[in-house]
Amino acid sequence: MISIIREHNLLTLALFAALCLYLFLPLQLQAPEPYNYATAIEGYFRNSAGFELAQGQKLPDFGRYHPNHPLGHVLAGWAFDWLKIPALSWMRFVNILGALFAGFFLYQIALQFRLAKSLSTLTVCLFLATNCGLFTVFSGEWHIPALALSLAAILQFLDYADKGTVRHLYYGSILITLAACYHLVVIFFLVPIGGVLVFVRPIKKHWREFLIAGLMILLFLAIVYVVIPVVLFHFGSSEEFFRTFLMYKYLSRAHYDGFEWIQMAARTAFHSF
Repeated sequence: MISIIREHNLLTLALFAALCLYLFLPLQLQAPEPYNYATAIEGYFRNSAGFELAQGQKLPDFGRYHPNHPLGHVLAGWAFDWLKIPALSWMRFVNILGALFAGFFLYQIALQFRLAKSLSTLTVCLFLATNCGLFTVFSGEWHIPALALSLAAILQFLDYADKGTVRHLYYGSILITLAACYHLVVIFFLVPIGGVLVFVRPIKKHWREFLIAGLMILLFLAIVYVVIPVVLFHFGSSEEFFRTFLMYKYLSRAHYDGFEWIQMAARTAFHSF
């Protein structure tokens, strides 16, 4: 361990400085979501209440299992029940850990692209100093642990593209699925990842590997985002399911329909590149 720290001393210093910044910088969680999520996880507030007002219909209480990012809520609930850790403290802890691990995996990815250690560390410092790496920690959302797991998955996919070892493809698939369970928006990363892998490893020769990896991702996401919510919330119809899953559609803000929706989906996919 000591030899590894010495070998990557610049990275160690950068991550330690970031940790001190996260712990001692006098900032509080800035967005309203963490307070809603935390009180809902602890059972003092129904996170679905505001959405019920917008829809004029009753929705299930999804404080412990949010339809768009369930894993964080589940783990925070367990931490609160078993370890008596306040949900807000748990969320901040997970976000700090997620930011540091995201920086570590970004460093490994930079080294994969043959960047020098000093330049790789500079890349990590720039990342940790951006809105994503710094203020996301204080947002209380689930984006940063999802990003950390996504970068870990990308590292595995790069190993597969470089060496062709199938287990790296499967490890990457498991990690990207876990990331998507932290936040569903991660599925857009599959667009550039799939494009690169098909280009590097032609699908004609590796279709079975891609098929197994794709089925693993699809099956697990179907269980987490369809099967479990249906069983947990006792949905009686597809309408009840979609009213819960697409809850943000009913809020009084800009919506996208028809061709405009397709345009926005395409823009999101291209942004992921």
